[in-house]
Amino acid sequence: MDAKPVRLTAKRRIRLVNVRHPLLGRAACVPLNLEMTVPDTGIAVIGLNTDGKAVCLKTVGLLSLMAQSGLHVPCGDGTVISMTNRVLCDIGDSQSISQNLSTFSGHRTNVIRILGDCSRDSLVLLDELGSGTDPAESSGLVAAILEELLRRRCFFIVTTHNPQIKQWAEQREHVISVRMAVDQVSLMPLYRLELGMSGESCAIEIACHLEMDEGLLKLARQVADHGPEMDQEPVNKPMRIPATCLQRIPAKKGRIL
Repeated sequence: MDAKPVRLTAKRRIRLVNVRHPLLGRAACVPLNLEMTVPDTGIAVIGLNTDGKAVCLKTVGLLSLMAQSGLHVPCGDGTVISMTNRVLCDIGDSQSISQNLSTFSGHRTNVIRILGDCSRDSLVLLDELGSGTDPAESSGLVAAILEELLRRRCFFIVTTHNPQIKQWAEQREHVISVRMAVDQVSLMPLYRLELGMSGESCAIEIACHLEMDEGLLKLARQVADHGPEMDQEPVNKPMRIPATCLQRIPAKKGRIL
């Protein structure tokens, strides 16, 4: 793992230099570099799908806990980690059949718990905040949650695809907009954090690289540009519909199959 002791500080500062998630091999892992210091207590990560935003959150949270537990950390020289009283996170899909929680209600349940526990000395990590419901309504909830975190002056990192939250982060004082770097030609993620910039989701372009049907991509671009109520152009070559393997037996007289 090539880990080393890291400097802990009681000051409100986190400086990560060439850190790596312990479960990722050194050869395959792109090191993460990140810095947070008062008064800039929030980071909003906005970018592509599958570009490493969740891994970024997990790396920051896990290394913070490792360092404060006295463990060596896979990092470069100059890494400094602030002491925290809690590391609070909502990462991944929180839906639960047994607890009757949808994706949205599962996330909101976790966020409500986090708001009940976090103080100025907490580190809060929120992945895909506002997902699972109407984007227009969720943006108001997300902005209110982030404003509350700013009021408490805790360190927080949030990832989102919501364009309104992207705009909020760019205009809000004490919040740093960042993006995960991407190759501008291939649109392949580079897994490198770039501070002071916000990215785009590029969902249609990524679907194209993943070889989704061209007819569907054409329709997706039309709807994205003109809205769902536009007159749809006919698809020249529609997708092939596979033949079914089910055989239906003709119903006998008086019976319904």
